[in-house]
Amino acid sequence: MLTSLPLQSFFAKLPDYGMTITCDFWEDNAGRPIMNAMLCGPQGQVFDRAVDASGSFKTGDYIARFLLEVTEEHGPQNVVQV
Repeated sequence: MLTSLPLQSFFAKLPDYGMTITCDFWEDNAGRPIMNAMLCGPQGQVFDRAVDASGSFKTGDYIARFLLEVTEEHGPQNVVQV
């Protein structure tokens, strides 16, 4: 459940402005590959999730499934671009 006022404000404005979903890969100090998802809109940026991608092939299909999961969770009607 969202309890932060900035988060509530971000999600409340989605029907008006929509959002962009972005992702990136990096490695933590232990060398594990991490994939992040960020939600971006005119009201700011919100960190959505980080996934440990160890043992996964970082193919276009893998990334597409990750982005589709994020899109489905927040509603495709709210996503302007990926």
